[in-house]
Amino acid sequence: MHLVIDGLKLIDKSSAHTTLRTHLDIDLYQADNLDSLFEALLSVDYPLGIMLVNTDKMLANLGDYGEKLLKVFTAAHEVNEHIDFNYI
Repeated sequence: MHLVIDGLKLIDKSSAHTTLRTHLDIDLYQADNLDSLFEALLSVDYPLGIMLVNTDKMLANLGDYGEKLLKVFTAAHEVNEHIDFNYI
């Protein structure tokens, strides 16, 4: 599976988690926080490509939280061999 997530849609924490939860469709991702996202990404046991586009817009909207979000995806990519994460 390959997902493209548009950073333009990640305008605040709530919309970011709603958008990510809709795209990722991982049962374990229930709470609107980065720990829940990370745990859900670790549970992925199938090939999952994630491309985040308009990252600069996401960072402008979310600031430090956007930086932390990138770190979560990057860490999940490093730990879980099934996840391929890139951003532009």
